[in-house]
Amino acid sequence: MSGVSHVHVALGRVEIIEAAKRIAKSLGLTVSVDGGTPLARKGLDVIKDVINNVDIWFMNSFEARELGHSENVVRAAENIASRVEVRELIVTLGSRGALLLRDGEVKYSDAFKVPPVDTTGAGDTFAAAYVVASVLDLDPIDKLIFANAAASLKVMRRGARSSPRLNEVIDFLESLGYAKLADEILNKLS
Repeated sequence: MSGVSHVHVALGRVEIIEAAKRIAKSLGLTVSVDGGTPLARKGLDVIKDVINNVDIWFMNSFEARELGHSENVVRAAENIASRVEVRELIVTLGSRGALLLRDGEVKYSDAFKVPPVDTTGAGDTFAAAYVVASVLDLDPIDKLIFANAAASLKVMRRGARSSPRLNEVIDFLESLGYAKLADEILNKLS
């Protein structure tokens, strides 16, 4: 599997998540999961073993509150992390940004204020951008900023498959004063 370092699973079927995780780990690859509401509705007791040892677990605030049994999203994320072994737990908060729970520490990044046209696919765009930022080994806050920027560009477009290209995210970041982050990403890609 030359050139592959990460596997992302975006569905709620535990048998597929388990198989993907097992294969990826046997090959030395990192794994992320975005199981969505179907996975969250199964409950943490049912999915805990499948999610254990996943590198990145994405969920939205509804899913976090459902799994973490708290209306407070940070508390919900902490409740989840206390029962499941994942390196990074990411909770997307829509127009409020996203948070990361890693090593018991919470990091938060605001969303960029943009005029929304269609939010369909914004979570998938966020996850894809976050995985790219992780593979590039960016700082945790920079990963959130990069993913929020990609998702912000996505919501300004119609259609689930209208995610921005990398150069568009780089230009967007530069236009908002994140030239250092944009340069770091470009340097890591070259």
